[in-house]
Amino acid sequence: AGVAVVAQYSDGTIYSTVSNGDGTFILNNILEGDYQLFAGKWGYLHAVELLTINQTNNSVSLSLSEGYQDDFFFDFNWEINNSAQTGMWELGEPEGTIYEGNQSNPGMDVDGDLGIECYVTGNGGGAAGTDDIDNGYTTLTSPTFDLSNYIAPAISYQRWFANSGGSGNPNDSLKVILSNGAIQKIVEVVTAATANNNSWVTKQVLVNDYFPTTANKSRMQLSFVIGDDATGHLVEAGV
Repeated sequence: AGVAVVAQYSDGTIYSTVSNGDGTFILNNILEGDYQLFAGKWGYLHAVELLTINQTNNSVSLSLSEGYQDDFFFDFNWEINNSAQTGMWELGEPEGTIYEGNQSNPGMDVDGDLGIECYVTGNGGGAAGTDDIDNGYTTLTSPTFDLSNYIAPAISYQRWFANSGGSGNPNDSLKVILSNGAIQKIVEVVTAATANNNSWVTKQVLVNDYFPTTANKSRMQLSFVIGDDATGHLVEAGV
């Protein structure tokens, strides 16, 4: 399969393509000038190159290192399953919402990663209750990844969780689940008490703590499961 390639001109103009199977690619009819060039593929770390394109300097070579990285700058087709009526996971530039002076839906992507997009639970903007999760659950699941050749694999992710309003104490949660295709392990449960004040939080999972070194790790997946339980509180999440 090809590599996703994005070239961003100095004025913000985007040119994109997918490489051939051998990794070669061509971007046609682009302006001369300064660019940031990004390349990515599931199973590899992103590559970033600064370059100036003109009539004599019009080619570039990028090398991708093996590993797994997804800033959601490229769309690597995470799977979404829903029973909720609103607030389902979606990929986009987050539209912030406010409830009683606190951020509910995140207003921006995480600083320092590629692009400005992330996965959020509903992204309609407006009032805090307009597109939060209602009446069910929504699950975001990664593509499979192979950790068979890793001695001590670690997975890091950044998540957002906000739970407020309604009657009684907020009672919703975000569950982070790691699976090897046969067994599922809950690696984090986020509640209103542990959400770190409606902000982006970085977490790390040591895979061997949940799956022993002898376990099959060839078809791992990471899932983020969140729903709106009884009494209808506001609940939002981001990844």
